[in-house]
Amino acid sequence: MTSFSRALWVLPLTLFLSTCRSSSSGLFQPMERPLPDVQLVLSTGDTLRIPGDLKGHWTVLGWIYTSCPDVCPLTARIFQTVRDSLRSAGISPQKVQLLLVSFDPEMDTLPRLAAYASSFRSDDQLRFAGGTPGEILTLSEALSFHFKKRTSMQAERMAGMRFAHDVRQYLINPDGIVVGVHDGTVAHPIDPDSLYHTLRTLEAS
Repeated sequence: MTSFSRALWVLPLTLFLSTCRSSSSGLFQPMERPLPDVQLVLSTGDTLRIPGDLKGHWTVLGWIYTSCPDVCPLTARIFQTVRDSLRSAGISPQKVQLLLVSFDPEMDTLPRLAAYASSFRSDDQLRFAGGTPGEILTLSEALSFHFKKRTSMQAERMAGMRFAHDVRQYLINPDGIVVGVHDGTVAHPIDPDSLYHTLRTLEAS
């Protein structure tokens, strides 16, 4: 990316994140850190190299595990809604992409992840990925995303929730740098309308 094209999106992004910082309901809070070099596997079986394959377009990255009974499918539905809105507005995957990464490599084999992705009509704009335990740990630690597997007894008491985990989404710029983070909960997930309008603004800048 040239210094001129970089300047075109730095100003609106700075203004946007400044607005978020001053608002308790802001979509993203500023966060600047590079992504580690990791290699994931998409639900299609294709390789996804991070950060290399995330460069050249905006990306929102979230985390899921397929057996999650509540917040993960909610997150996936929100991402699906945003993808549909982007498609309807003519915003291509070359401009904006959405990525959900499983942090449960033990259970989320490629066939299971592929079935889960299919249930949310994944495509080249809404993608699902998994990886080896080492790759997932490297990526999660770099993003300060925390998750912990519960014991079988704990999971049974928690209605089948195998993990305690953060609810975080990350805004990644076309240089492959994380520039924003949203912390949510089941009760307060990321807002699909706000996310869509944010991505439209950044794509147009």
